[in-house]
Amino acid sequence: MGFLTATALPKYSFSDAKLSFWCLVSEKNTCVGIPKGINRGAFKSEQRITELIQERYPSHNILGEENGFINNAGKYSWIIDPLDGTSNYAAHIPWFGVLIALLENSKPILAGAYLPISDELYHATADGGAFKNDQPIDITRENELKNILCCYSLDFSEDQTKTDAEVQIINLIAN
Repeated sequence: MGFLTATALPKYSFSDAKLSFWCLVSEKNTCVGIPKGINRGAFKSEQRITELIQERYPSHNILGEENGFINNAGKYSWIIDPLDGTSNYAAHIPWFGVLIALLENSKPILAGAYLPISDELYHATADGGAFKNDQPIDITRENELKNILCCYSLDFSEDQTKTDAEVQIINLIAN
């Protein structure tokens, strides 16, 4: 299919994700704690990305963090996180972005991340390499965790069960 190229996802989805990000920012309405507009803005951003995918690929499934699952019984599924790093965004820490991936029969074949503050676009295909702003980047073939820098963010939750479960995951990875 024509969309399975190294730059198809970013040129198609991420250029619009940039526009969707500004929709997100325009919805910001700060209050105590997390700004009210985050969920509304993320919802609108994801909605716009979803519309663009549906226009071009109507038979594809779409799983969005905000809007849920659209099951078209297709072999391709888009995964959308319209605002990865919500806590960073709320705290004015510039490490957040839009994440989009494409799966074929549950196998990742295409993915990208757009970081709006630095205007950096990372994308990769299963067989086409990885890129930052359309420039090839080297990725490691290392598979020993002890030789890899790995980061995991644990956000505060009043639900102690959720926090305990995440700590268990970190312990499993570390050990």
